[in-house]
Amino acid sequence: MQGRKTRKRIFLGSEGLSERNYGQYLRLIAEKYNLPVHIDCNYVTGGGDPLKVVEESIKLMKRNSRNHGDYLVKAIMLDADKLGRSNDRDNKIGPLASGSDIKLLYSNTNFEAFLLRHFPGSENKRPPADVSLSDLTKVWPEYFKGIDARSIYKQLGEDGLMRACTVEDSLKDFLIGIGFDRIFPSLRK
Repeated sequence: MQGRKTRKRIFLGSEGLSERNYGQYLRLIAEKYNLPVHIDCNYVTGGGDPLKVVEESIKLMKRNSRNHGDYLVKAIMLDADKLGRSNDRDNKIGPLASGSDIKLLYSNTNFEAFLLRHFPGSENKRPPADVSLSDLTKVWPEYFKGIDARSIYKQLGEDGLMRACTVEDSLKDFLIGIGFDRIFPSLRK
């Protein structure tokens, strides 16, 4: 009798349901290709303040680690447009994340602009936060905040993910760190 392959645990924290569902989209891809990882997708309800998202994500990560074991890779998705409201608070984010060995994946300017870069011809678009949703719905009319992982997968598939990785270095590095380069060798280029 052959034992089950142990999956490495990955922590992905975020500020909202949309980002959590994006993490679940990544999980669907990992499962499709039998990549032995489990992406534990979490979000901070009512997120928005980047420091609060990081602090609450770290608390959750530590609790989950105590209950279920350590994570191989730890990351948090944050919207860059939320930075700059308080330099004192912003300056605490990097050291706090670094002290817990967490990678920060910033969506520039926000998550909808990040998703936009998954579409052909939109890789280099960086719309301001106040127009990113309307720009995204021009190429993906069915999109809404909180859209489920299966709908994300159906729309973006693997091609959209690889397209985004050509311009999103932190996403690419995160994916390589969790082993996606074994199923997509082009990530190493």
